[in-house]
Amino acid sequence: MLIVNEGTSISVYCIIANTIQYITTHTNLSFTLDRTQYGTYIHDPDPTSDYEYNVTVFSAQALANTDHTLVITPVGIGGQNSSLMLFDWAMYIYESSGYCLKLLRDCLKLLRDQSRNYLIRDGSHTCSHLRA
Repeated sequence: MLIVNEGTSISVYCIIANTIQYITTHTNLSFTLDRTQYGTYIHDPDPTSDYEYNVTVFSAQALANTDHTLVITPVGIGGQNSSLMLFDWAMYIYESSGYCLKLLRDCLKLLRDQSRNYLIRDGSHTCSHLRA
């Protein structure tokens, strides 16, 4: 999966599955930000059949306020060739002349209603909520 954005931070959220009969629910994600390996997220399913929503699988702050490219790659482990990735949503903050706390508060309020997409622009600041 490829996410291209301009801004000073980006966070990615996924739905995490646990044990589901006949389905691979192991999650192993690799993140490359601006062509640099930036870490991994690994979830080994527990014995329940519960789903976990709004799980932060990646977050990067204090980025240069330029264009960024984030590549998310599902990676199999232990000889398996499969990994489950259920992208839920992503949020990024864009700044042009300084940090806007009001915008961040507005974004956090909207996160309570995650059933819709939105894009907030406050002067030169932008916050978005993208759903799969």
